[in-house]
Amino acid sequence: MEDIDSKVEQLKRDLYSSISKHIHLFEAETGQTINDIELVFLPIGTVDEPHKHLLNEIHIGLVDKDDMPKL
Repeated sequence: MEDIDSKVEQLKRDLYSSISKHIHLFEAETGQTINDIELVFLPIGTVDEPHKHLLNEIHIGLVDKDDMPKL
């Protein structure tokens, strides 16, 4: 079980690193700030593979410039 736990932790670190890089690139190129990212998975399980899912959508929330404090 420890091997699975370490693999899950590595997966989380890899995903975090990849998403963070893309967020920083997007924000640098557009000047928009991302405040939320939601990954939406669609269950596509079968009798043989009941827990199979497919990444169906990615929802990205941007900070509304009108809601940002004026400095």
